[in-house]
Amino acid sequence: MKTETTKIQPAFALPNVYSDHMVFQRDVPITIAGTASPFLALQVHFDSVSRTATANATGHWSAEFPPLPAGTGHVVRVAAPSGTTIELRDVAVGDVWIAGGQSNMEFPVVGVEFYGLKNGAKIAAEADDPDLRILKSARMVSPDGPCENLPQGAAWRRADSAEAVGPCSAVGYLFGKLLRKRVKIPIGIVSTNWGGCRIEPWIDEGTLRRHGCEAELARLDTARKAVPGSRESGNAARNARREAKRVFDALETWLRKSFFASDPATTKKALASWAKPGEDLSGWDRGTLAGAGKLGEPGVVWFRRDVEVPEGWNPAHVRFTAYRINDTDEVFWDGVKIGETWIDTPSYWSAPRDYAVPASLAKPGRHVLAIRVANHFRSGGVGELAVEDSGSGARESVSGGDWFSRVEFRPRPECGERPVAPGDPAVDPRNAFTVPSTLFNAMFAPLSPLRFRGAIWYQGCSNVGEARNYERFQKYLVESWRKATRSPDMAFLQVQLAGFEEHRPTDRLPDDYWTTLEPTERAEWAEMREVQSKIRGLRLCDFATATDIGDHSDIHPANKYEVARRLEAAAAKMLYGAKGVTTGPSLASVKREGGELRCSFSDIGAGLVAKPLAGGVREIVAKARAAAGKGKPAGRNAFFPEEHAFAVAGADGKWVWADARLDGNDVVVSSPAVPKPTRVRYAWSSYPPSMRLFNKDGFPAFPFQGAARG
Repeated sequence: MKTETTKIQPAFALPNVYSDHMVFQRDVPITIAGTASPFLALQVHFDSVSRTATANATGHWSAEFPPLPAGTGHVVRVAAPSGTTIELRDVAVGDVWIAGGQSNMEFPVVGVEFYGLKNGAKIAAEADDPDLRILKSARMVSPDGPCENLPQGAAWRRADSAEAVGPCSAVGYLFGKLLRKRVKIPIGIVSTNWGGCRIEPWIDEGTLRRHGCEAELARLDTARKAVPGSRESGNAARNARREAKRVFDALETWLRKSFFASDPATTKKALASWAKPGEDLSGWDRGTLAGAGKLGEPGVVWFRRDVEVPEGWNPAHVRFTAYRINDTDEVFWDGVKIGETWIDTPSYWSAPRDYAVPASLAKPGRHVLAIRVANHFRSGGVGELAVEDSGSGARESVSGGDWFSRVEFRPRPECGERPVAPGDPAVDPRNAFTVPSTLFNAMFAPLSPLRFRGAIWYQGCSNVGEARNYERFQKYLVESWRKATRSPDMAFLQVQLAGFEEHRPTDRLPDDYWTTLEPTERAEWAEMREVQSKIRGLRLCDFATATDIGDHSDIHPANKYEVARRLEAAAAKMLYGAKGVTTGPSLASVKREGGELRCSFSDIGAGLVAKPLAGGVREIVAKARAAAGKGKPAGRNAFFPEEHAFAVAGADGKWVWADARLDGNDVVVSSPAVPKPTRVRYAWSSYPPSMRLFNKDGFPAFPFQGAARG
């Protein structure tokens, strides 16, 4: 977004969902809306079409323009009577999609170890599509009501550089890239997600009230009232303020007297010289910021590199920005501290950073940027970093390229566990990202001036164990988002949870850990997947499974391309006229035939196929069968109990692993332990090790359970 150079302060503003390079939804009315001094009349132009918009008594105005077909090169201009203007250039019209959810949607193209595509740097470096546009929201909560602006730093970017694509949602970017290849029109991907989030915070308060969600509304009300800064008075508010102060003081004392006292000699040396130009870097590691991998455990790590202030930038307007730094930081420019974020900042571990560089240090040319990152708890991380000219809107990403890094210290064992932090839901609900409606208010409501073609949603891990509630909340989510954006025909595509057992990526479970499990263990994940599949009962809603491409020891499986491919295939069939089968087989019926159950399917396409067992699983199954004296598996269309794919139960409800075989386009399942089976399950576990039932079109059968007719 560029503002005309003038000494007159504009009496109007556009929210930051509008910027250069943005994408409006095609074939629907286009809304330009903002704030201004009450009753100020503005001229709003979309190319050559002009509207007059007058701010109301609360200072809000809007102008609507007729629908447009897909295209690029549009210009939006808003002018006040004083002559002050805001102009948006390189505006596109196409299809706009939301990429929302928790960490598996937030999972970036380029990230830190275990949290980024394995070939992400190469994918980002090859980005060259100016008609794929990306808008990424930072994290923020708001219990008080909908916000007008996304968190600071949000701006549309073209996907034609590694700097733009690297921090983007991998699923969102790959989905957009595949969609662009299919439809050849501008595509906008709006990424709004938060690792570890629940579904309830993404649903607006009005929707929760319409459906009588009293427990969720009570939590929201508590977050508003019982915290410092509340308008409420009395003992509850005073007690909350005291408790919040106690939590803050305990953490600050631990940090200053234990954590940061771990290696005082090295800390003194680091603060004295590690940020200064001319520092000897021979003892530092060199590599990409993402590849440094030093923030996977608590400690203090320094990062530094040279940055360039281009000719023409105003030194008085140069700033350093970061999407997030986890947990706290100090940032130095040519050896001088320009900013820091401490634990008194709400949600400090994910809050955007924005530090002014002193004009005397910001002259055009090379400078040394150094960042001291303190990770207090579990895994840390650094989001997208940039140097900006706030006056002109010019921006240079500095996330890429070579960085030098060095560990200052790791906390001593005697430091003990970090005390609870401000923002923990148990002590500070106002800043908790688990409170209903708070993420909608801060990270979705600001998108409401736009309209959307669809949404892709990858979330559910944090709601596992609450499948019954999730069924209604996913319905409320779709209703909420469609209503808020005036997009009643917004498609909604959900990702069915990937296979997963326990998050321990650096200390992985044995690959054969699952061989001792019974078919009833860890049913919560299977129940959640079944509920997720019911979204198909809603209009213009579908899902794609990731269950077969999970990782038993990492809740963030790396194969995001296949997730994006399946989502794009579902979108193509639903919205873009794709022919044929674009989804996996679903159980249609179960029929008992003597001691066997015959399973029939829909969406079989060119027919069913049993893919070969993956190498590691094949060896495990062969070893188990040999130990049981059963010999080698025979027949490529057979499934065996040892691979834990199918299970059956009789009237007594006791489940056992079962044999299965393809019979044409049916699957026949049986077990000698259950002579009269009545129920069947497939891939019904937290981590199904063998999901090899596919259609010949390349899509896996969805996990299922079913009962025989009659």
